[in-house]
Amino acid sequence: MPNWCTNKVEITGPTDDIKRFRRQAKGRTQSYNEFSPHSGKAWPIHDDIRLDLLVSTPPDLGDTVEFSFHSLYPVPDEFRCFPYDDARAVELGELVDIKRPYGGYRWESIHWGCKWGGCDTELVAGEDTYLHYEFNTPWGPAIDFFDKVSQDWPNLTFDLSYDEPGMGFRGEATWEEGSLVSEHSHEYNYEEEQEDE
Repeated sequence: MPNWCTNKVEITGPTDDIKRFRRQAKGRTQSYNEFSPHSGKAWPIHDDIRLDLLVSTPPDLGDTVEFSFHSLYPVPDEFRCFPYDDARAVELGELVDIKRPYGGYRWESIHWGCKWGGCDTELVAGEDTYLHYEFNTPWGPAIDFFDKVSQDWPNLTFDLSYDEPGMGFRGEATWEEGSLVSEHSHEYNYEEEQEDE
């Protein structure tokens, strides 16, 4: 179970871009094919056919959410056809003779900066030139995700603020014209702050 990092992102820009972004951000979450070599249903004959079919067909996507990381920066089907767990993805790859460097866990960590993407996403405010989303991410903010998304939406400005009380750090980051223009984070003692209030 991870520590949860709370995130608030404010997005500003031209009305047409804001409307398009809002439509694209609302989408389904990523999903992966499950694989267990000892699931209780062994196919001693022709199991290779079942496994080949498994890795050639991505699973149905997950729930629709207001701010879907997968809708904005999709996990490639070649990863979704394999398990999320890195070790299982590599193991299944060996069985079907397709080299897998890792599974969805590592793909998301490398490309989004966190596993799972955003959880408990909520559109707090939406206007013609302004959007405000809140969501949680495991362990830390999704800086790598916003690096990519800001490049895809260079007319928009992204102001992210985040707080991870379990590890005692918070910060802010801003992207303009497709680039990270400022970033600041600092450590704090959550218990001491609670006593001061």
